[in-house]
Parts: sequence; C-alpha cells; structure tokens
Amino acid sequence: MLTGVLIAESLRHDVTLEGLDLRVEKITRWRNPAPAPGQPETWTIMDFASGRDDAAWLADQFAQALDRPGWYVDFHTEDQKYVVFPDKTFVYRRGDARGRAEAVAYAQSQGVPHDQCDWGE
Repeated sequence: MLTGVLIAESLRHDVTLEGLDLRVEKITRWRNPAPAPGQPETWTIMDFASGRDDAAWLADQFAQALDRPGWYVDFHTEDQKYVVFPDKTFVYRRGDARGRAEAVAYAQSQGVPHDQCDWGE
C-alpha cells in the first residue's frame, strides 16, 4: 500500500488521469499565505491511499499530468519515498537525508519555495 498527497491545482488543465486506483482519505481546502508566482492562493489538498503494486507506474502518470512551474506530488510505500515533478521523479529510502536533499534542491531549481518542500518521510 502507498499513501500520498496531491494538490488538485497542480494538475494541467488538459489532463485526465484514469485507472489510478486511488482512495481519497481526506480533502482540505487551504489558503496559501505566500503562493509562488503562478500558483493560486487557494489549494485543494487530497490525501490519498492506493493498493497499487506499481509505484513507478503511478509516479509516471503523475509526472505526465503535473503543471509547471513549481508543482510536485509526493507519496510513499513502506520503504520508499517518491517525489514526482513534471518529467522527473526522485525515489529514495524513507529517512534518507541525502535523497531528500537532492529532491529539495531540484524542487527549488523548479520554482518550489523552500517552505513548500515540506513532504513527510
């Protein structure tokens, strides 16, 4: 099983995602006090779970659907963390500081503000 977080506003307007086998666990509407350039002020945050065995396939689906700049989706399995950007995915062992630092550095190079690099491990 895997669990993660998806911000609905991070998806491109012309995208349809199908067959993801996601179960929405929680939906939160949140007002971001300091959105990055191009980001809306209000976000729809969806905590999800999935019984999919193929986390890499799911990461690929998200990578193709995310808008630019400055958006990502994150999820994890029992052992692995996935941080997915448009066209690039970071996979590292949960708790691996080096893997996380590489993903954060890339996120910031793509316009994600440091305070938005807050994915859990």
